[in-house]
Amino acid sequence: MYSFLPSWLSPPVFEEDENKTNRARLLNTILIALFTIAFLYLVFAPLEATLWQQRLTIIVPFLIAVLILWLVMRRGYIRFTGHALVFFMWVMFTVAMGYGRGYNNPAYMGYVIVVVCAGLLLGQRATIFWAGISILTSLLIVKVAVSGLFPEASPPPTPLAFFFAQSMYILVTAVLLNLALGIIRDSMAHAHQELAERMRVEEALRASETRLRTVLENLGEGVCVQDHQWVYTYANPAAHSILGWPPGLLVGKSEDEILPPSGFALVKQENLQRRAGKITTYETEILRPGGELRTILATGVPSLDEQGKLLETFVVFIDITERKLLDKELQDERDFILQIIETMGQGLTVIDEADRLILVNPAFLSMTGYTAEEIIGKRPVDFTATTAHSELLQARAERKQGKVTTYESVLQGKNTQVTPVLITGAPRWKNGAYAGAISVITDLTPIKQHEENLRTTANELKERNASLQIVNELAFQLHLSRSAQQIAERAVYALQTYSQSPLIAFYLLDAGAQRLKLLASFGFDPLTVEAGQTLPVEGSLSGVAIQQQTIITSEDLAHDGRVFPLVKEGLLRQGLHSVISIPLLFQQDVLGVINLIFREPYPLNASQRETLIAIGNTVGLAIANVNHLAQAQNEAVERRRVEEEIRQLNAVLEQRVLDRTTQLEEVNRELESFAYSVSHDLRTPLRAVEGFVTVLLEQKSASLDEEGQHYLIRVVENSRRMSQLIEDLLTFSRLGRQPLQKHHVAPTEILAQILEDLHPELIARQVELSIAPTLPMCEADPALLRQVYTNLLSNALKYSRPRPVAKIEVSWINLDEEIVYFVRDNGVGFDMRYADKLFGVFQRLHRQEEFEGTGVGLANVHRIIHRHGGRIWAEAAVNQGATFYFTLGNLHGA
Repeated sequence: MYSFLPSWLSPPVFEEDENKTNRARLLNTILIALFTIAFLYLVFAPLEATLWQQRLTIIVPFLIAVLILWLVMRRGYIRFTGHALVFFMWVMFTVAMGYGRGYNNPAYMGYVIVVVCAGLLLGQRATIFWAGISILTSLLIVKVAVSGLFPEASPPPTPLAFFFAQSMYILVTAVLLNLALGIIRDSMAHAHQELAERMRVEEALRASETRLRTVLENLGEGVCVQDHQWVYTYANPAAHSILGWPPGLLVGKSEDEILPPSGFALVKQENLQRRAGKITTYETEILRPGGELRTILATGVPSLDEQGKLLETFVVFIDITERKLLDKELQDERDFILQIIETMGQGLTVIDEADRLILVNPAFLSMTGYTAEEIIGKRPVDFTATTAHSELLQARAERKQGKVTTYESVLQGKNTQVTPVLITGAPRWKNGAYAGAISVITDLTPIKQHEENLRTTANELKERNASLQIVNELAFQLHLSRSAQQIAERAVYALQTYSQSPLIAFYLLDAGAQRLKLLASFGFDPLTVEAGQTLPVEGSLSGVAIQQQTIITSEDLAHDGRVFPLVKEGLLRQGLHSVISIPLLFQQDVLGVINLIFREPYPLNASQRETLIAIGNTVGLAIANVNHLAQAQNEAVERRRVEEEIRQLNAVLEQRVLDRTTQLEEVNRELESFAYSVSHDLRTPLRAVEGFVTVLLEQKSASLDEEGQHYLIRVVENSRRMSQLIEDLLTFSRLGRQPLQKHHVAPTEILAQILEDLHPELIARQVELSIAPTLPMCEADPALLRQVYTNLLSNALKYSRPRPVAKIEVSWINLDEEIVYFVRDNGVGFDMRYADKLFGVFQRLHRQEEFEGTGVGLANVHRIIHRHGGRIWAEAAVNQGATFYFTLGNLHGA
């Protein structure tokens, strides 16, 4: 409609509001028309000779006002512009009539245009309002005119004024009618178009409904419709499948019939929001008819009537049970990975495609000294030392090419904190595009420090090695020396080679006279210094070194009061200003001193000081050796004399040993004869006594009274005890002569054999026996080792007899890299004050009436252990059990 107008004169279009667009079209047309008419009047006003200048004062402001309103309308303030335009037109027409003698002025008809514009632009209320205002204003003007209040001097309107006023009314009326007709035509066409569109939409809706039902019936998501009472009115097959109900049985059911109590409570809260018209999405549990709990994700969309009351609700849901389990697994994995990141000792960073940090771990924050809030969003270059920028940029470029980079860098942390690091970075990709990088940062500070320490140690070792070579070479040369003079000369030569000292003096100490004797020198004028000269120890730098037994240095002779004035003066004249005095030590004695004299100060580092100390000690040792050699030569004659006397004494001793050996062999033969006699001669009468008394008890007991029977029983018991005592003594005697038959023995196997023998006693009592699963193998005589364990276990059973439950432990320990076997019980124990009597023959710590025995068993054990080269001891307390430990000499556990 406005295509003939330039674009800048076309009215604004508001696609979201058609009424606003129509009002803009009307406003635009009215403003253009008013501006055109006023402009034409301004052009032709000079043709009217009467008061045209006065009318110009109305027209020019009118043009400006119309232009301003047009600009405001272009900014989108349509309704405001409409009100302003109607008000402005009313004001202008009223003012014009005031200038033009009231109702006789052509402006009087302008009120009609005001009312029409109000109706078209502002609506019904505005039309009535401005119609009333215009009528009241017209009535007022008529009243003023009838009263004769208008000035007579005002000339009547000219024909030209009437022409322009009439033209304006006709033009504005034509434009308004044309606009109104255009709007009506557009509305009719729009109505026809909407009717056709509605019919097409209805047809499409019917087809869409068919398609929608097909989709719903085949949709994988569950879809339900509930009425305002939350009763299901529709459910698709997927809903039946997810909820576990047979097809068609959900309709008519309410939520409390398919939801567990916890799920129903949640859904009731969601229903309250849906009644308020809100779309809700929630997770809840459902209870299938078989009792299975599942989890669904549901979205409820309410449908409300015009009054806002709930009509029905559309619910779409999916089964997320498996997804929840998977989410839990993924969350656990994420938590695990996050825990690794948080606790790993290396730093970790993640940057985005803009090279800005999005994730850092505590280890990296520790390296830089920043907090996470301070560092997130920064770029790596912000905390990289300037010297390492080139490596960083190169690594970033390589990562963008898909490469994994590893390089050394330097982190510039907070508060000038500098950390050397090793960075390994891998690129991140998203949809085939570079999305940043993940980097692992290793703190190289310990490694760098270790490398520095290694370099320092290597230098020290190198220097020490050179020093050792010098000391070793000197020691070798001194070893070949046979006099103190040779030692002095070789020591001076070695020190001059090592220190490049221009002057060296070697003095021996005469401790008795407290003087130093010059033995050798280097660099001195032979006319002023010669061998044999002596100096007092007191008041010299050498004396301080001798007194403190350590190296003394003087780096400024001119101001050092420890040096003799005459010596100092002579040295200073030669341009010498520094002295190092080295004492020659042997053990706690000072044998001399060597002075090194330099032109410039000669500061000693630790290695040089150690080298000079080693040289001084080596020279001191060599001098001591020479002195000892001289002394040894003097003692050689005396030693030979003593050796001759020793040889004579040895011959006498050898003869005595031979005589004693013969006597010992005779005693052993007598002992064997005694053992034979005991074995045969003593046991035979004992057996006879025991036999006759036993027969007497069996045959004549009836004729004996109770006291007589008691005496005979005591005779039998003591005979048997005497027989056992003789047997134990023979065993004790044989142990000393029986040769050892050592083998590789497993104590566990020996214990198994012993337990078979002790089985009757073990099952007759409550015994808790604990044997270590693997006792170490050993080298021993199996028969003798069995005797040791048998005796110790028998004693453990015997002395734990008063206990309700006997507890016996057989095990081993490693004591100072030696295998120690032990047997422990919870028996009556013994007083450790008498422990030294345990292993003696016939030594018993308990009465016969309490515990039977001969007092020989532990003596046999002691002899067996002793013959194996081992040792045995015991630890105990009264009524707290006892533990017997033993070793088997040089035996080794397997």
